[in-house]
Amino acid sequence: MSNNNNNNNDQGPAVFKDIAQQCRPTCFAQVVGQDVAIQTVQRLIARKSLPPTLALMGPPGTGKTTTARLVAMALNCANPDGPGEPCGVCSSCELIQRGVHPDVLEVDCATAGGVDDMRELIQTVGLRAQRGVVRVVVLNEFQEASGPARTSLAGVLEEPPPNVVFCLTTTKPASIPAPIMTRCLQLRFNPVGDEPLRDCLGEIAEELGLVLEPEALSELIRMSNGSVRTAVNALGRQIGVTTAITADDIKRTAAPVDEQRVAELVLAIGSRSPIVALEALQSIPRALRSFDYVLSPLLSQLHALYLQAAMPGTDVAPFVDCSSAVLKRLLPLAAQVGAAQAAVWLDITDGIAYRPSRLMSDDAHLQMLLVRLCHTGPGHGQGQGQLHSSSIGQAESPAVQVQAAPAVLPAAVAAQVAAREEARSGYATTFAEIGWAAAEKAVAESGNAVLKQGWAAIKPVRVEATVLTMSAPSRGSAKSARSALEKVLLEAAAGALTAIVWEASR
Repeated sequence: MSNNNNNNNDQGPAVFKDIAQQCRPTCFAQVVGQDVAIQTVQRLIARKSLPPTLALMGPPGTGKTTTARLVAMALNCANPDGPGEPCGVCSSCELIQRGVHPDVLEVDCATAGGVDDMRELIQTVGLRAQRGVVRVVVLNEFQEASGPARTSLAGVLEEPPPNVVFCLTTTKPASIPAPIMTRCLQLRFNPVGDEPLRDCLGEIAEELGLVLEPEALSELIRMSNGSVRTAVNALGRQIGVTTAITADDIKRTAAPVDEQRVAELVLAIGSRSPIVALEALQSIPRALRSFDYVLSPLLSQLHALYLQAAMPGTDVAPFVDCSSAVLKRLLPLAAQVGAAQAAVWLDITDGIAYRPSRLMSDDAHLQMLLVRLCHTGPGHGQGQGQLHSSSIGQAESPAVQVQAAPAVLPAAVAAQVAAREEARSGYATTFAEIGWAAAEKAVAESGNAVLKQGWAAIKPVRVEATVLTMSAPSRGSAKSARSALEKVLLEAAAGALTAIVWEASR
């Protein structure tokens, strides 16, 4: 880990990076657990045959952006340590590490992935390098770039400017169009294995003057899911707290929301009582009622609930991120609701977790999610589905419940279908209330042919609370116009809608 002590009193207060940023590798040899990708890149750089476009694919925290920066350093290093290996200390390498090199452009496509952003980039990328030899463009989270933006870039990738290298990083390579991926050297980054991660964390802990107990090291590895960044940041939270770190220290700082409180949320959903669910949410300190703190453990417990329901009698502990105490509390609910219902809850939560409304606070959005889950599924409104979290949390799991759950499913599904058909009959009134006619008029007056074609292809499915579910073909004009159609619908709704969810046409 390198320390930069160039700050002085005239430069204002120091701003420190998180520990994972401070510990970023400064040469390829320091990248953990990605030997195949790193060796491929080094070999191509050494032979001066690196293709102009790289696609770095893999889970978060596995070294994609770090490798892209190292590629930029290796291509522009003034004093390389060897073939394809940057020195990490020359002025060019230091500028790239600090993110201020004029010839290395980093773009976060989640915030600057529009077509105008991409066109502006394309206009400047072909200019002569100002300081180095090769211009490098790093497009982080490229799957977040809009469709028109990716189309604009595809033309440049077909005939890239000389001395320009594009590095596209993505956690979802399947969402990137094939015409772009086929023009890239595809480098896959895998979750880092336990042993490489163990060695890496041990070295960092020693450098920081921390003593990691074996159980603490194992807990860091378990919670990281193969992400170096997650593990290093969790270790960094112990700085200044203690020097001898235990597994309990790691758990306490990594999971600020107690898992038993989250279990209360799951049991409240199972009780089909929105007021119980909201009271369980209110029991969590207000400062912790956010997507960052609540959604991840909620998804983990719903996943555990689904596996328990889908594999009755099986110990699912090795496959989930929940304690044995929580699994014991969830087991009776899993036997009661069945795998189909648990899967519905898991899918809804997973879908809404990545679509938070810009108009609502996290607290309000979590309330909406819990109420929606309480009202979703075959058990809602039926005598057999009424459970109370207090009784579920204490009851044992009788074998007869595991056997009986599938037998309830056909009647429950029939009731759900009937309810859906009944809801369809009220669409005219429902959609009038959310400004459907105003949206249709806005599309007609827009003069945008793609928008009009998309409008003709989409179909409303249902409105639940303030969430509109739409159906659209998986390909074609409707898909390409989704973002524009969402904007028109939300503006026409004038606050009656907060989010739009899309599903494929049947």
